[in-house]
Amino acid sequence: MSDETKKKTYTLRYFAFGIGVSILMSMWSFLDSYERLEWRTYDERFVLRGVIEQHPAIGTIDIDDETYQAEGRFEDWTRDKHALLIDILAEFGVDLIGFDIFFPEPSRSVISREAVQDRINDEYTAEEFLALFEDYDAQLAQSAQRAGNVVFSHFFTKADPEASWEFIVNNTVKREGSKEESFQRLGERGFYFEHPDVDVSQTTLPKMLDFLPPLPKFVESVKHVGFVQPFTDGDGVVRWYEMFRVYDGKLFPAIALVMVCDYLKVPMESLEIRLGDYVRLPNATLQDGTVKDVTIPIDEGGKMLVNWTGDYQETFLHYPYERIIQLKELYGENVVLRDVKRLIVQDPALLEDMDAFIMKAIEFNIQPPDAAMTAFQTVGIFRMFEEAIMSDKEMDARDFFVAQGVPEDQIPEDMVEKYDELRYNVLMSEHLTANPELSLTEMADLLGVLRLDLIEHGYYALKNLVEHGGIKPEHHPLIFFTVIHEGKELLPADLDGKLLVYGLTATGTQDMNPTPFNPRYQMVGYHANAMNTILMDQFLDRMDHHWRITLLVVLGIIMGVLVPRFGPAPGGAIVGGLLLTHSLSAYFFFVYGGYWIDIVGPVGVIVVSYLAVSINNYLIERKERAYIQDSFKMYLSPAVVDQIADNPGLLSLGGRRAELTILFTDVAGFSTISEQMTAEGLVELLNEYLGTMTDIIMDNNGTVDKYEGDLIMAFWGAPIDNPNHAIDACKASIIMNDRLAEMRKMWTEMERPDYITRMDARIGLNTGDVVVGNMGSQSRMDYTVMGDHVNLASRLEGANKPYGTHIMISEFTYFKVRDELEARKLDVIRVVGRDEPVTVYELLNVKGQVDSRLAEVVAKYNEALEIYEAREWTGAQEKFFEALRIDEDDGPTQTYLDRCERYLAEPPPADWDGVETLTEK
Repeated sequence: MSDETKKKTYTLRYFAFGIGVSILMSMWSFLDSYERLEWRTYDERFVLRGVIEQHPAIGTIDIDDETYQAEGRFEDWTRDKHALLIDILAEFGVDLIGFDIFFPEPSRSVISREAVQDRINDEYTAEEFLALFEDYDAQLAQSAQRAGNVVFSHFFTKADPEASWEFIVNNTVKREGSKEESFQRLGERGFYFEHPDVDVSQTTLPKMLDFLPPLPKFVESVKHVGFVQPFTDGDGVVRWYEMFRVYDGKLFPAIALVMVCDYLKVPMESLEIRLGDYVRLPNATLQDGTVKDVTIPIDEGGKMLVNWTGDYQETFLHYPYERIIQLKELYGENVVLRDVKRLIVQDPALLEDMDAFIMKAIEFNIQPPDAAMTAFQTVGIFRMFEEAIMSDKEMDARDFFVAQGVPEDQIPEDMVEKYDELRYNVLMSEHLTANPELSLTEMADLLGVLRLDLIEHGYYALKNLVEHGGIKPEHHPLIFFTVIHEGKELLPADLDGKLLVYGLTATGTQDMNPTPFNPRYQMVGYHANAMNTILMDQFLDRMDHHWRITLLVVLGIIMGVLVPRFGPAPGGAIVGGLLLTHSLSAYFFFVYGGYWIDIVGPVGVIVVSYLAVSINNYLIERKERAYIQDSFKMYLSPAVVDQIADNPGLLSLGGRRAELTILFTDVAGFSTISEQMTAEGLVELLNEYLGTMTDIIMDNNGTVDKYEGDLIMAFWGAPIDNPNHAIDACKASIIMNDRLAEMRKMWTEMERPDYITRMDARIGLNTGDVVVGNMGSQSRMDYTVMGDHVNLASRLEGANKPYGTHIMISEFTYFKVRDELEARKLDVIRVVGRDEPVTVYELLNVKGQVDSRLAEVVAKYNEALEIYEAREWTGAQEKFFEALRIDEDDGPTQTYLDRCERYLAEPPPADWDGVETLTEK
């Protein structure tokens, strides 16, 4: 198959991979398993994004743990508690309060203890006795009607989403009694409706089989009614908000939609509904007076995606029920206390004259009079406490009261608590004035207080004063009746104009569901988030399914066409870039565009397509690699074969320039040996010798280039780059020389002939730039090296002979290895076929491993060589003789002795440069 044909075949195959994976992912995107994974990526986007802006009017009234401690379990509550809350919130100007609490049944009438405790012995007529029973439902209805800002809720029983309309009609639970009455009144008041553009029998709106409405008296008294049950996806997480539910052929709105419409002054009957597109609130009046249409994107089921603002405690205004009750009880008292403090600061003598104080209180209209008198007494007592504390801050309450003459066993505990509270406030005022940045825990540490609740109220009240002008004389004595909420004073004005949802949040209550931010999120916040999504125009919309499939197909084409054009590394980088780009784009579209783009499908197409292409390439490369290895393992070294297998392009003719170290080694006197052996014996000896030397070369990262009889040519640094090529080559040469000595000893023990037991070899090494690559023709090629430095290495092998050495290296190799290996300078020579002289060295051993006898010889030799190079032949001769006396077989020493003898008889010319020109290869 030609390269062009192979290329076309692979291109079509990769394209088919991309399209095929896209089709599979598109089919998978219709299954629940896909949706569950996608939901998780969607949820993570909320977590990564964090908290977003919230509408300042939206908040909740929480029946929380604090409220439970003060008011008891919710199951034991009577409905007058809700009535009280409604009255208070109406007084404080709350715009709307939506109840996430159901009232489908009458509550029990009970007699309160307060009603009978003073008349326990009275006789009652039946009518009088019945009158003692509290009608809490009536109280709640009356409060709701007076307030005019209350929205109650329904509870529905949902039908199976797959149920037919006929089934729904035939199985709707029959209404009787108060349920039917409530249904009729709901209709009369327009709390459910029919819409001309919505055929409920043909839609995918959620359909109900039964419902529990508020009692008829509540339907009559509230401003509106909406359902509050959350919609959960298949994994139980709440992500959507149902705008409508269908019951008995009518549309019932959700409580958030009801409250938003009321807040924006949009009549429910004016809503424009396009299922699968939007719900439009026409001519909505915003708080700044602007009038505009508000369009809410919804799916076919009438659901809106909730843009969760953050975790419950981090978002919106949350007012505990108990704090609202406290605010009602204490705010008036605190205002009176504040006015009395100011009055007495202006005229301290009033504390000594109650009549004068009463006249002043009337003059300044401090109302009511009984509260003014209570505040007067409070200021008097606590001024006395404060004066004592200021004089001795270490004095505790009991010491103070004993000093006042109160017997210790008669000291009232409530006054002890008040004294201690004031003492802490005095101390905290000093610390906060000096350092307003002190936190509550830091303040507790300064005071040595273990329980934060002992100082929390005073800390925040004082901190508020410090941050708003400082603690002034009219604030003394430092006792406060304020309600502190979330670190600041809670005021009735804080609740003015608010949209509040009222419900259970206490630990252990059941009104919690998983959300993207929390596995147990208080559902009272669900409606707050839905309202915020609408009022803040923070809508989310999901990519339509047909666009999702289009995206998958486009990505499949990109993966099938683009990625295979690149190698593994750039291809992997492109895939990584695509994954990162899509994930970041999906995240940024979500955060800044309110658009939900799928991540699972596109990531699946990218990853699976890349895996398919990679596996296909791996199988093809493995097949080609096996072919190459089978074809060339008998001719090339394993390293070369692996390099070619990794890059088949190396099989093409040509080479590259690289710095390598080249080795030539030849058996000395091989012709003599071959003359004395049979052909078979010679082959056996050569195989033994060449095999051993080849293994050493390979084990030390070398590449055997060729064999020519007894000659071995090898090189280091290619095809695999090796920055230590010179060191590895030299170490291999030392090992080869030592191994040959071991082989001679072995042959001697085997009683082989002398010409074998004396077999020796010479090695030449040189380092330099050469051309390395395949040389030859398309039909036959050889991976080899060429260049002047190759020829020099060959000449150095032969140059060992006149010096009686075994391993000769060039100056180029020496300078690469001199820090790790020992060598001695031999000469400056000019080899056959090369004009440039080169300094050569005898390679001895690894540093620290040179034989001591040889080291002595080399030391004497180096001294003699220095004298010789100064042309002092006699002095050099004497030193060379000293070296020879240590080792009479030292070849270089013997060579220089002969040379000194020659120069004594016939000195070299005056311009002698010390270069020895060799005439033999």
